[in-house]
Amino acid sequence: MKPARALPFTAVLVLLLPLAAQDKVAAQDKQQHLLRYQFKDGSIQHFGIHMGMDMKGDMGGTNFNVTTQMVLFLETRIGASKDGKAAVSSTAYRLTLKMDNPMMQIDYDSDQKDSDPGMLKEMAEIVGKTFTMMVDDRGRVTDAKAPEGLDDGVMQQLMGGDLNGFFGQYYPELPEKPIEVGASWDYTRKMEVGQMGQSATKVNSKLTKVEGGKAFLDHEFQIDFKGAEAGPRPELKKAVGTSVLDLATGTLGGSEMKIDMSVGGEQGGHGMKMEMATTMAMKPEAPPARKDAAKGEAKDAGRDAQKKDAQKKDPQKDAKKDGK
Repeated sequence: MKPARALPFTAVLVLLLPLAAQDKVAAQDKQQHLLRYQFKDGSIQHFGIHMGMDMKGDMGGTNFNVTTQMVLFLETRIGASKDGKAAVSSTAYRLTLKMDNPMMQIDYDSDQKDSDPGMLKEMAEIVGKTFTMMVDDRGRVTDAKAPEGLDDGVMQQLMGGDLNGFFGQYYPELPEKPIEVGASWDYTRKMEVGQMGQSATKVNSKLTKVEGGKAFLDHEFQIDFKGAEAGPRPELKKAVGTSVLDLATGTLGGSEMKIDMSVGGEQGGHGMKMEMATTMAMKPEAPPARKDAAKGEAKDAGRDAQKKDAQKKDPQKDAKKDGK
């Protein structure tokens, strides 16, 4: 009987490397991560709050389909901290609105001079207005205040009248203690969900992975529509979301929420069935182009054109030269 041959060293490595990789992943999963927002006094960030809604269904035998898309661009400035909370001010510098329904179409952009917001004219007044709030390092928003002069109807239509809830839904609340990958935590938030009104929403969040210095979170929402008994009662089909947190800077790399629901019952003496899909997201945006910079560029371009014109040959002088 021949003695067993020893495996080559390279073969041993091939067999052991997957095991070592599994051990490394397991060690990373068990590592504790402290998730915290960081608010540096004087820092400036630009975000776009994206809201979309698609409603389709039947009311009294008439089919309908309404789509709405809105993006509110905000410049956020961080002020001094007090009692563990940072003073945050958000100024709306641009608003885009798109609405398509059987009765009207709207395609509005506040950056376009002749753009018409139509029936949403009051909402367009939000551009140039500044909201203030306090936010702690776990993402809990308090003391949110609207700018003076902003119509109450805009507040109700856009934000449900609850500023803490509106801005808070874009800052996922972080856990109190360090956690490992796979761990989850719960909290409750007020949330505005389209035309269905406000809800005391239970949120279950989970740290799904840590990669490239970023923490990736998944969220599930249990939405309870209070006051819905008075009209058609919504049935929640799906309510999920994701967000990304930069661990080094403590800044939010973006968050997104998707909600699907159906509504059925009586409305105005008529039977109604409706499917509604809502998306809400906050995404980092590039800083807006400064108007004074644009004017400066225009002046430079005009000056260059004048120089080029001056350098062109004068036809009369050239004719005299030729005559000589």
